[in-house]
Amino acid sequence: MSGNQAEPDFKNPGYWNNRYIEGNLPWDSGEVDEHLSQYVTDTPAPGARALDVGCGTGTNTIWLQRLGFEAVGVDWSAKAIEMANAAKAESGVECTFRQGDMLLGFDVKEKFDFMFDRGCFHTFSDPYDRSRFVENAARMMRPGAIWFAVIGSKDGPDRDSGPPRRSAIEIVGSVDPLFEIHSFIATTFDSDKHADARAWIMVARRR
Repeated sequence: MSGNQAEPDFKNPGYWNNRYIEGNLPWDSGEVDEHLSQYVTDTPAPGARALDVGCGTGTNTIWLQRLGFEAVGVDWSAKAIEMANAAKAESGVECTFRQGDMLLGFDVKEKFDFMFDRGCFHTFSDPYDRSRFVENAARMMRPGAIWFAVIGSKDGPDRDSGPPRRSAIEIVGSVDPLFEIHSFIATTFDSDKHADARAWIMVARRR
């Protein structure tokens, strides 16, 4: 999105629900995120509890469960969770999907060892909302747990579509109080649908 275009009401669950009902899902390739795949392949943690925030139709959650994680996918959209559960039934994989709000937080039975975030955190433009997201994420993760995130970047030419754009300062300022940032790498969002959209890959450890 260009700097002159207002962002949609990303905090409204109805906005996301309508997108899933309409099938207007440019972020949903139906394939495992390439950055997640590389990271988990290089840093395996089978048996760990994994949270996939903004899980959408569940592709990455199901993949994590297949790898040996105890995976939970959460999304604002009831329609997304319905679609994720249908994909789960078709896959035969026993992961868990639930509707939830990262700004309000939700109860978990056990804390998570790993959190994957492909395009959830970056939807929040308000610093207060980003801080709430981080606080709730930290509350659900054990000390030492890893947050692996793919976040839209402000770098690159103006564009009127694609992932929301956040600066390194916006991200680090929100994350640093509760997470130790291990790596922060400039890349592209993906090499398929958003090859022209710059992104950050963040690996952060729960303090």
